[in-house]
Order: sequence, then C-alpha cells, then structure tokens
Amino acid sequence: MSLTKTAKKTLDHKKALVDSIRDSIDANTYVWLFSVGDMRNDGLQDVRKAWKGTGRIIYGKNKVVAKAL
Repeated sequence: MSLTKTAKKTLDHKKALVDSIRDSIDANTYVWLFSVGDMRNDGLQDVRKAWKGTGRIIYGKNKVVAKAL
C-alpha cells in the first residue's frame, strides 16, 4: 500500500513532455544533456538562475527523453 499522495504520470503527460522537448530542439541551436543526482543542490540552482530567460531545463525520465531526442 502506497502512502504517497502523488499522482502517477499519465500517457498524455509523457506525450506532452516529448512534444515540448521536440519543440525546444527546433527552437534552440544547442542541446545539453546531463545527469543530476540531487535536483535541489546549490550548483543546479546556480545553473537554473544563469540560464533563466536564455535556455530551458527539462526534467524527465531517461527513456522518455531518449525517445524525444
């Protein structure tokens, strides 16, 4: 029995993520792909602040992102 109240990602959510990634690829010149162990670390927050307005960071499962690319 799961005690979490988080809803699972639906197929529609995954399709929207794939479409969003593909749109971003068409709109931008470069694509950077990297892996992050802890999304709340200070280094990642600095990167997010630096790229605000000029780039986009997309979080997703590896298989969904790989299929979009």
